[in-house]
Amino acid sequence: MPNLFGRNTPKKTEPGLVSQWDVIAFDEVAGLDRVSDPQALQIFKDYMESGAYSRGKDPITAHASMVFEGNLDLDVQVALRTSHLFCPFPARVGHDRAFLDRFHAYLPGWEMPRMQTRMFGSSYGFIVDYFAGVLQELRTASHATAIDRWFVLNSAVDKRDDKAIRRTVSGLLKLLHPHGEYGPQDVEPLLLLAMEGRRRVKEQLKRMDGLEFWNTRFAFRPLDNGQEREVPVPERSEERFLASTVLSPGRLFCVGRDRQNRRTCLFRVEVEKLPGNGRCQLASPNRGNVGDALHIAYDQVKKNWTDLGVKDSLVQWDLRVQIANPMEAEEPSLLGVPLFVALVSALRGQALANGVVVAGEMSVQGNVEGIDAVGEVLLIARENGALRVTLPALCEAEMAGIPRELIEGLSIFYYAKPSELITHVLGSRTDASSP
Repeated sequence: MPNLFGRNTPKKTEPGLVSQWDVIAFDEVAGLDRVSDPQALQIFKDYMESGAYSRGKDPITAHASMVFEGNLDLDVQVALRTSHLFCPFPARVGHDRAFLDRFHAYLPGWEMPRMQTRMFGSSYGFIVDYFAGVLQELRTASHATAIDRWFVLNSAVDKRDDKAIRRTVSGLLKLLHPHGEYGPQDVEPLLLLAMEGRRRVKEQLKRMDGLEFWNTRFAFRPLDNGQEREVPVPERSEERFLASTVLSPGRLFCVGRDRQNRRTCLFRVEVEKLPGNGRCQLASPNRGNVGDALHIAYDQVKKNWTDLGVKDSLVQWDLRVQIANPMEAEEPSLLGVPLFVALVSALRGQALANGVVVAGEMSVQGNVEGIDAVGEVLLIARENGALRVTLPALCEAEMAGIPRELIEGLSIFYYAKPSELITHVLGSRTDASSP
């Protein structure tokens, strides 16, 4: 840190590297343990936001850009399913949303080809020192307003996004059109790259349970025809399977949490009904408190089976329960109510409608408990194609702080008792209880 941002001495403040160089690159970000110090991290955030930092009484202004390089050891889709693309950073840094939100763009290294001999040119090229001098001269110019001549960004692009996109477009224009002459056909592909790079940052922030970053639908439109164009990130697949998946009795989608890191996750509960003598057990090894939640849910089913519309005595059947865990939560939790609904669904032989997502926990006495961070639950459900979401009635007050756009198109049902939820998702009709 002293080398980077300078240090105070009895006589004067010695400048750091950010005051002497145009670009500071950090190779292999996994080794940035010193940045994990809260004070050092705050200096980074101040500088990355305003270009100034404090060393002593007076603030110091510098102009060096920062580049962070790292190796993503996981497969990209595995990282997106189980974590986020900033996971190579040390834990404190990689989960500091305020720090990561200051990144202008995330370049997908997995799209870059490995360096090969055939890529080297055989003709003359610029001497590196000369080319560096050209780039240094170009720093005095700015093309940040080039976008405004032909394009308009949509409302999902907030102030920090706008700043990042403009700076990236300006830099790319300097590289490809150093003479400063360009038209809309030149700016548009660079705008696409800039918006994709910034959206990739926002997608990861959203993945870290940051509800404030929920709206990542970046788009722009030309001034002349007004046809809006969304800018996707190629690695992000729209998991809309909830609305199209046909469920059989005993199966449902739900949203719970990974107790270990409080990550909101999507799960699928599957209950198989077999001839037996009334046992109910997990088909897979007990992970976290799922076994306890299943025991509580099954006890409530046994106590109220006739009122729940179950026709046959439970002693005729064995129930095998499996928790599908596509987001690979270490300790699945908050699954009590979904397990209860899935058990009744299997015993009654009635399936839930497509696109229904169940959320909620129950106590040992069978009372419905509230869940926190409801916005994150709705966000996960919506992104995976939910049409209806069921929530504990205790969560209704929290909905006042949820952005209206987030719940548009979602039908939300609040329940105070598990039996109310059964009536809502399965109806009051009792089907033949066939295996």
